[in-house]
Amino acid sequence: MRNNGIKVIAFFTLLLAGLMVNLVASTTMEEGKLQTLLLILGFATAIVSFILMVDALIRLIRN
Repeated sequence: MRNNGIKVIAFFTLLLAGLMVNLVASTTMEEGKLQTLLLILGFATAIVSFILMVDALIRLIRN
């Protein structure tokens, strides 16, 4: 049960990191391939970590 709580916190932190990558890439970088790559990477990180966070949260609530 405690591991699921730690997973929720870890995946939430990863979600915030992915969103911060998007924020930095969209506001400070010039248009180009690197910006596009960072935006895709940030969104992918945010989506995957959100799914894993919800899964860990459901397991935490069930137990």
